[in-house]
Amino acid sequence: MIRFSVSNGEQAGETIGPAPFFRLAGGSLLSGADGREIAHHLGFIWEYQGRLFRRIDSQDPLAVHFEGHYGAASETLGPFTHFWVVDGAAYGDGERLATLDEGQAHWCAMMTRERWPIMVLRPPD
Repeated sequence: MIRFSVSNGEQAGETIGPAPFFRLAGGSLLSGADGREIAHHLGFIWEYQGRLFRRIDSQDPLAVHFEGHYGAASETLGPFTHFWVVDGAAYGDGERLATLDEGQAHWCAMMTRERWPIMVLRPPD
């Protein structure tokens, strides 16, 4: 199970989850269990339960992979002890993994420069 916290600075805020996995589909954070939108990215800010937050941080180790609309998937990245999303970029243990193109609703993987509509966040194997 994975949990996230939303915050506006160094101190953690409210907890999101737990869920077996999450998806970042464009600018939406979705619960993997039911696909329900949990938070939405709005120009470098996350909206969660009607409030605005600067970043989302994992509370648990996780692994990441990207998915396309027609079943294509990237290799798995991680596991990462700390994962966070801030200013339209996703980081794992301090390394920038991907950036969000809100206009195109996709994530650009930094290592390959491939564009993916979905980033899957799941517990490590």
